[in-house]
Amino acid sequence: MADFLAALPLGKPLPAGLYGAQNFERVALCRLPVDACALVAGRDVAAVIEKAKVLGVDLCDGPRRSGGDDCALIGTGPGRWLVLSSASGLAARLEAAFAPEASTFEQGGGLVVLEASGPTLPAVLAKLVPLDLATFADDDAATVTAAHINLTLWRHDATHWRFALGRSYFAAFLRAFACAAAEYGLDWAG
Repeated sequence: MADFLAALPLGKPLPAGLYGAQNFERVALCRLPVDACALVAGRDVAAVIEKAKVLGVDLCDGPRRSGGDDCALIGTGPGRWLVLSSASGLAARLEAAFAPEASTFEQGGGLVVLEASGPTLPAVLAKLVPLDLATFADDDAATVTAAHINLTLWRHDATHWRFALGRSYFAAFLRAFACAAAEYGLDWAG
């Protein structure tokens, strides 16, 4: 089924290009250039949520994305968020905003964030994720295993999903995603 992967060494990510079926309903996948941090609340989660309001963020202590496009906070567990930003200096900004009620841990070198879209994306995700993603509203999130790879995914809007996963699993996730999308086609931007 995935003959296009046969010549690619296992540890190498897919080169940019079209894979699988060549039709107009293919799934588009791209890598997003973002900085990442983990924000972990101490004993007073309510104080962290209040501090976020001062920054203009209605922070949710649950599996949802809060914030805007410049700074998104995705709930990964009780009192824990994955924070993503396209601007540099994220760790310093978080430390200044949330210390001492929360700790900040840089994750930028260890995470990859991908965005996927397309009319057949729900069918592709159904092959990878053991969740009913049709019940997800915009900004709903989950930390889950997909093809034996831990990742955090969230519905960014009506047509786009985003995934954050460990950089060391990036090539394996691309392979699994390409195999799942092969019958519909994959447009990997690299």
